Amino acid sequence: MGCGLKRLPAKYSEDVPVFDGNGDISIYEFIKRFKNCFQGEGSSQERAELLHRKYLGLEIKRMTEDIKDNLDALIATLMDRFGHPQTVVSNILRAVPATGLPTASDEDRPRLASHLRQLESAFTQISNLPSYGLDEGDLMSYLMGYQCLQVIRERIPGHMIVDLNRILRENKVSRTNIVGWDHYQLTREFIADQALDYDYFQPTAGKKSKPREGTKKRKDQSAEHVLVAHGSD
Repeated sequence: MGCGLKRLPAKYSEDVPVFDGNGDISIYEFIKRFKNCFQGEGSSQERAELLHRKYLGLEIKRMTEDIKDNLDALIATLMDRFGHPQTVVSNILRAVPATGLPTASDEDRPRLASHLRQLESAFTQISNLPSYGLDEGDLMSYLMGYQCLQVIRERIPGHMIVDLNRILRENKVSRTNIVGWDHYQLTREFIADQALDYDYFQPTAGKKSKPREGTKKRKDQSAEHVLVAHGSD
């Protein structure tokens, strides 16, 4: 059955990527983009057919073939399959390398700067998930668990683990029992701090200030990195 939707400006199509379940864009963000672009365009059935035909990966198309003309059922199935915090966060973090990590050598500083910015960007994506509809409580429960924290730790260059452990110790957070909101929050603040320190080595235009000596916690910015203010209570 053909889609009766009128032809829309190219920018609308560009705003909605193809969702295959493996990229770092969450199902929540994907659905929100789709709704924002096509809300009120055509009938619900036509929007369902457009979503299925043009914006879903091949495997997901096959999985949802029998409900391709039912928008509510299609969205509910996608949310059920791809909306768990573990799936969403894992896809975001998977984009950050966990092997061949940059070292502390002078020659590796540009690559280290880029890696830290990539990791910091992943944290930002994660913190924005509730704005797209992911339940904050469910997200926090996963972020403070061992599985998530271990995946994050695997992406921190080895020579920086010593500094991270020192910060955990200073804040009376266990370095071996990798669980808890404080552990997640301190890790995120550490990465943001390191990314700022090494930003000078990013190969981008513009003059930047030289990196600071050592690592200094930016307590005045801690609120920016808190997903939920009362999360550490």
